[in-house]
Amino acid sequence: MFIVLIYLLSKLIIERNVQSISMAKILGYTGKEVAALYIVPTALVVVASLLISYPILSYVMVGIFRVMLKQMMSGWMVIWLDPSVYVKMFLMGIITYAIVAVIEYRKIGKIPMSEALKNVE
Repeated sequence: MFIVLIYLLSKLIIERNVQSISMAKILGYTGKEVAALYIVPTALVVVASLLISYPILSYVMVGIFRVMLKQMMSGWMVIWLDPSVYVKMFLMGIITYAIVAVIEYRKIGKIPMSEALKNVE
């Protein structure tokens, strides 16, 4: 689900900025420079979101688990998450975004320079 969400958001950013990307290419920016303008800020937001969301999700999941235990069981179970799980989730999120970034980089490279001239207002 994370892959699909990140892909759709990145795709939306690129599609809404096709004219700007094309104009940047006309002005002499290389493909790497244009990608840096659109992919790097998105990467920073993804990393920040991952770092912020893990503690929040952990707190929510422990709360849900405790409520479930109170309703379904008369005993008590210790809730413990191995810290390596957070590292693995973070690395999977980064790898996933890297794959999406490569796909979007290819899309940026395919945007023609003539696109900027089509819709001049």
